[in-house]
Amino acid sequence: MPQATGIPPKYLDIDLSPYAGHYIALVEGRVLAVGDTAESALARAKVARPQRPATILLIAHDNNTENTH
Repeated sequence: MPQATGIPPKYLDIDLSPYAGHYIALVEGRVLAVGDTAESALARAKVARPQRPATILLIAHDNNTENTH
């Protein structure tokens, strides 16, 4: 189990469903870039905001669909 760092968690109040299946680059809590690979999302973020560190996330597809059998 990871140890607590003392840093409070941050929650995003963003609908990420349009990015399902893609990598996004978050900078200061905002989606700055999107890519098909982590590398492309990071490269686009560095062009847009070269001095800001980006967090790269893969947005999963929503598997909460109803089974209609």
